[in-house]
This record gives sequence, structure tokens and C-alpha cells, in this order.
Amino acid sequence: MTSSDQPSFEELIRQAQKAHESGQMDRSADLCRTILASDPRNFDALLLLGILAAKTGRQSICVRALSQVLEQDPNQFDALIWIGIVQHQLGEFDSARQKFEHALTLNPDSFAPYVGILRGHKATDADRPLLKQAIGVLGESPKVDDDTRQLAYGLAKAYNDLGEYATAIKYYDQANRVAAQLQMPFGFNRRRHSRNLNEMIRVFSKATLDQCQKLGKPTAKPIFILGMIRSGTTLVEQIISRHPSVSAGGEIRFWIDKGPTTLIPGSNMFNTELAGFLALEYLASLNRVAPGTTRVTDKMPLNYMLAGLIHALFPNAPIIHCRRNPVDTCLSIYMTPYAAPPDFAYDRDSIAYAYRDYLRIMQHWREVMPEGRMLEVDYESLVDEPEISVRKMIAYCGLDWDPACLSPERNERTVDTPSRWQVRQPIYKSSVGRSHHYAPWLGAIGELA
Repeated sequence: MTSSDQPSFEELIRQAQKAHESGQMDRSADLCRTILASDPRNFDALLLLGILAAKTGRQSICVRALSQVLEQDPNQFDALIWIGIVQHQLGEFDSARQKFEHALTLNPDSFAPYVGILRGHKATDADRPLLKQAIGVLGESPKVDDDTRQLAYGLAKAYNDLGEYATAIKYYDQANRVAAQLQMPFGFNRRRHSRNLNEMIRVFSKATLDQCQKLGKPTAKPIFILGMIRSGTTLVEQIISRHPSVSAGGEIRFWIDKGPTTLIPGSNMFNTELAGFLALEYLASLNRVAPGTTRVTDKMPLNYMLAGLIHALFPNAPIIHCRRNPVDTCLSIYMTPYAAPPDFAYDRDSIAYAYRDYLRIMQHWREVMPEGRMLEVDYESLVDEPEISVRKMIAYCGLDWDPACLSPERNERTVDTPSRWQVRQPIYKSSVGRSHHYAPWLGAIGELA
């Protein structure tokens, strides 16, 4: 093939954009790199590669590529937005805000700059002009789309920060209505949820777990952090992963996705051969997540459904169960924007129902697992007297004490959960008892008190 037969940069960019639009992220990125190999400052390739990197968790590539874009054009709107989002994830909130504010001057009718600014700091009276502007952009009859969802959550958070709780709940309700239509159009299937939980309870009885003593792998590499979502699991991971022997694995979906496949339908048994194979596959995946690291956290809250299986396969691995006041927990679930939500997250009645199921299965694990097998950490105790709780967690994990664990806000790891702003702050108590501000609007959640 002659050089004249080679596709032009313009054609390669069109192919890369088409691959991006169809979800072929790796192919799109490869095409961008092909262009950059010959033209390292190609504007379009750098922009698309930076956006792809932001969407796939490659923060350093994103910052490097989009910084080069902004060197060529400081007013490139998409570059400003995406680099701001990544800087949020990295805890660089002041720099991110500068990007969002600049983007806002370029396009004051776009939702994205408002969302970035509102979610990246605690709102004060100085933000009221911005809030008024954002409300005008949102409009009286908002669309059912992700921009509306994000901006409604941002406004709700801001009014919560300002202590105007009636206004805050109005926007939380709006955000949840839109999110439910977008992400959970079929709603929460209570019967299926309870049926799945009942099956776990039936299969993983004390007798079954006692028979699995030879099945488990001796490793203590994974540190499982689980509990109902919004119970403090991210904070606990930030604390433990400050230890020099521990890497943060984040929310690993392995057991949520594959653990239920080990159950044998219509029986009180699980497939031990498959479970053993999955255990090896899981350990291999941890080596890819954190190569060369002695210990790795697995902070998937919903692993509480599978604690019995986890115990059977990894009898020496720590299991930390995070607990928090039920009403505070459930209200926080309702007030949180999610990328990949559980199906009960957008309705107060459904949240309360799922929480009662959670309490039921956790009581089962206490009864069938060996005494002391699981460390239960109360969020309220953790934030009230941090050193006592942190020392207990570190000792339980079999780690030597390191005072760095008392400063989780200095953790430099990327945080891409809804708690990304909170976990960059020193340990604080202001979330304890927050639900009393919303007493008139709690509905079924209030019955958990």
C-alpha cells in the first residue's frame, strides 16, 4: 500500500469518533494514538483521547492530553469540562472549579459547569447568584435526561449546605424522579430481591459453612469492606489504604456479578468447583488491580449479600462490616447521585424495604459465621473517636500500626464514587444525625428509627 492509500488524519478522526459513539472505546483510543504517533499535537486526536481517558478511568492520560488541547485553545469547552471532572476525582477541587467557571463564561446555558461547581465545594451565601442562574437554566419543566438529573442533585446539595431543607428536598425529589425514569424504568422488584436474599440464607447455612473449611484459599490479600451503601465504606477504604502495605481496589464488582452463579438452582448447595475456580480468577484480578502489593481493599458495599461465600472461599481475609444509623443511611442513599445505582435507590419505600432485608441477612451472617470473623465498625464511633476505631481496624487486618491511617483526606488515590468530595476532607461529624433536618419528608425511611 502506498502512502497515498493511507487514510488521512481527518478520516481516522471520523473513524475514531464513530467508534467512540458506538462504545468501542479501545478502538477509538487506538485510532487517536495512530494519529498522534505522526502528529503529536493533533488537536482533534488529543481532545478525543482525553475524553476517552476520562470516561475509562485513565486520569493521567486525560490530564496530559487535555492540557495540550488547552495550550492550543484555552477556550475549548469540552476539554475544560472533562479535565475539571478528572481533577474532582483527584481531589484537586480549586483547579477544577477554575475550569468549570471558565467553561461557564463560554456557555452559561450548559448544565455541566453548574454541576461541577456545585458538587465540588460546600455552598455558601456567596453562591446564591450562581444558584439563581442554575435554576433559570434548569427551567420550570425540566427534561428527563442526565443533565437534568445531575443539575437537580447539584442544586439539592447546595440548598442542603445552606440549611434550606425544604428547598433541598424539592430538588432531591426531582432528581430521583428523573433518575428513576432514566436508570430504573422497571422499578424495584421487591419479591425478586427478597427471593435472592432468602436463597443466600438457605444455601449458606452454618452446616454448609462448617463443611467448607477445606475449600478456602489461605491468602489474606483481599480486605473486604461491605455494608449498606452510604454507610461509610469509602471512608474506611480511604483509612486502610493509607497504610503503606495496602492498595485501594475500589468497588470491585467481581462477586456481585459472579458469586450468584455458584448457587445450584432448586437445592441447598452451591457449586464448590466453580466457586474454587472463581476464587483463583478473583485473586488473579487483584494482581492486575494492584500488582506487587501485599494487600488490596475490595470496597463493594453490596458484597454484604455474599459474605458467607466470601468467608468460605477466603477464611483468612478480613471482612469489615460498616454500619451507620439506619435513617441517616437511607436518607443518604436517597440524596446521592449514582453512576451505577442499585434498583431500590430512588424511592423512599423501596430503600426502607431493601434496608430491612439487609438487616436480616447481616443477622444471618452473624449467626452462621465464626464469632469474631467479621469486624463491625460503626460510622458514628469512627468519626467521634477516630483513633480508637482506626487502630482496631488496622490490628484486625493484621497490619502494623501506621499513623498515616489517621489522615485519610491525604490519600492521593483517585476516588470516583459519589463521596469524592467528602473523603478529601478531614474526618468530620456533621453527617451524624443529619436526617432530623428532613423529618417531615422521611416517609417510610423514618420508620427505621
